[in-house]
Amino acid sequence: MQSELMIPFDFVSDPMPGLLGPIYEIRYDYFKVSDLSAGTEAWANAIQERSKRDSLVLAGRLEFGQVNGILQIWAYSDLETRKQALAEASEQGMSPPADSPAPIHQVTKMVMPSMFSPLQ
Repeated sequence: MQSELMIPFDFVSDPMPGLLGPIYEIRYDYFKVSDLSAGTEAWANAIQERSKRDSLVLAGRLEFGQVNGILQIWAYSDLETRKQALAEASEQGMSPPADSPAPIHQVTKMVMPSMFSPLQ
């Protein structure tokens, strides 16, 4: 089992139960300690802008567990929608943000909720 503590960005609302997916992308970006502040600020700005058109579930800075990174969770109706959303975000300089230092490690997971999950 792995536990993490994430501090949500100021603009992120608490996730509400409902039909958002059924495809969820969980993305981690990890930075050198010296790049963490600049990376967090750049990603927070880009995520906030992107969340105006795409379904953001949760995003913030990792504080415990695997630290020195940020976490993003996005919801999609299907994988084609994800592909289009990422292409548009890339074209607009939001993923990755043009002003962000490069992460030293990135992990992306595509998941679907269990039947009992409040997020479907």
